Amino acid sequence: MQLWPHQQEALARLGQRAIYGDAAGSGKTATAVRWADTVHADRVLVLASSDDILDQWVDTFNDWSRFTVFAGYGTKPQRERARQNVDRSRQVALVLNYEALRLDIDALLKIGFDALIFDEAHHLKGRRNAVYFGAEKLAKRADCLLHVTGTPVLNHAAEAWSMLHLLDPRTYSSFWKWAGAHFEIEVTDFHGKAPQPIRLVKGLRDGHADIVREQLAPYLVQRSFDELFPDAPPVELTEVVVELGDAERRVYDELVRRSWSQVGDELVLTENAVAKTTRLRQLTSSWATFAAEDEWPGAKIDATVKIDRGLVRDEQVLILSAYRATAERVAREVDGAEFIHGDTKRRERKDKLSAFKDGRLRALSATIGVLGEGVDGLQVARNLIQLDRDWTPARNEQILARLRRGGQKRSVRGWYLLGNRTIDEAVSDALEGKIAIVDSIL
Repeated sequence: MQLWPHQQEALARLGQRAIYGDAAGSGKTATAVRWADTVHADRVLVLASSDDILDQWVDTFNDWSRFTVFAGYGTKPQRERARQNVDRSRQVALVLNYEALRLDIDALLKIGFDALIFDEAHHLKGRRNAVYFGAEKLAKRADCLLHVTGTPVLNHAAEAWSMLHLLDPRTYSSFWKWAGAHFEIEVTDFHGKAPQPIRLVKGLRDGHADIVREQLAPYLVQRSFDELFPDAPPVELTEVVVELGDAERRVYDELVRRSWSQVGDELVLTENAVAKTTRLRQLTSSWATFAAEDEWPGAKIDATVKIDRGLVRDEQVLILSAYRATAERVAREVDGAEFIHGDTKRRERKDKLSAFKDGRLRALSATIGVLGEGVDGLQVARNLIQLDRDWTPARNEQILARLRRGGQKRSVRGWYLLGNRTIDEAVSDALEGKIAIVDSIL
């Protein structure tokens, strides 16, 4: 099998320690597998964000490389068997999710890997959590390391530094030293509510976007989708403003005003700002979150049905939302739809994805956490309805890239549903600010 020209160019530019940040949908998985060949690795460890994506890595290794590949799924005995197979083999790849890295770091260190691939590497941003500590230990012992990510810098200094530190821990040894040099730092005790002052990273210092860009340049291969596929069909994106129904508006306004509301026999409470934000997002997404058995599904799902029947019609459509209750209710309301979310069993999830990819399933409703990134083959459809937008630009780009990717022959149509006078407007404002930061660096 032959790589596309842009993949071959990327392969030629990627060094032994690199960030591969080409646009989502450009075939980075196959290129990363070939990279493991070009650096002459003997044992490769791939860390992916979910078990569904593990399957894709296994298939790609089998199709594109000389490696024998094993995947460590789920349970402790299954992961142990996969490690034993790797320990007995040469020219072998082990594919795990990030949770397995946290659970099995000591065993993985004993095996020893000379090449690491961190898929969706922007997940490695928690400098103080066990997953990042495990990645740090492995990175110090591996000769070769490849970060694979749809957007190398997302919305916070920690995400750029985390990748740079794993690539070159001596140069980028201290986050606060690096962040203080390039970003505005605010010290606050939150008006006396914090036990001690806390440092908050704000925007880039004037003139430092160029400096950060120069620091990334030796490691980074990053090109936009339009650069890679100049002849790709156009994208038609439409923002649909939705008015909440009377019941939704009453509960929404009461939660904003007094942090509690009565829904049937249930009292909905929001104890702090985080809980309030989550509840407002859930309510705006779907009335089903609060009133699952109500005949009316909510304003956004009602709008989804109208878009599907009026504009999508008989074509396949992917419908994504942030919450399980929304995904399930969408599947009840939209003709010919099935749903998957994080609690859907792996075999059932795989069967439904296969049915959609084969054209046997017309509409697939899913949570962003399950299908928002990394899953290939969905470009059989060209229609996307998104009830909730993620807080990070890259995640939204990844969502669109499930359909807008190499091999897509038709124009992609996307509808973003925006609740009028709701927290959706705050999300849109936050996205605009984050996109400005990303653009200034990249």
